[in-house]
Amino acid sequence: LARIHLREGQDTLAIGTGFFYKAKDIFVTSYHVIEGKPECITTGSCNISLGFVKNSKEVREIETRITVIYKSEAKDLIILKIQNTSKLSQVIPLQIKAKKKDGRLMTAGFYHDDPS
Repeated sequence: LARIHLREGQDTLAIGTGFFYKAKDIFVTSYHVIEGKPECITTGSCNISLGFVKNSKEVREIETRITVIYKSEAKDLIILKIQNTSKLSQVIPLQIKAKKKDGRLMTAGFYHDDPS
């Protein structure tokens, strides 16, 4: 689970949540979040900041370059390829799997700046 920030200098253009899928180095989020930074949609590539929840009070953030590999405004879904995943290992333990015992993927989100 990660929080995504789209920034222009110090200004935050959009905030949303999504999840990272390590096996393919992809990040899945809502299309409407990426609309906050139109260059991501029009050029298919841009820089974003990803904030990963370390605990209920701390979010660690990295900036990375992404490429859009799938987008659907109608389904409100966008899949992004993370260009450099080496930074991710600094903020999240990539070996942890967020699965229920029956194998279904669990997802969760948080509202704006409140990771709790």
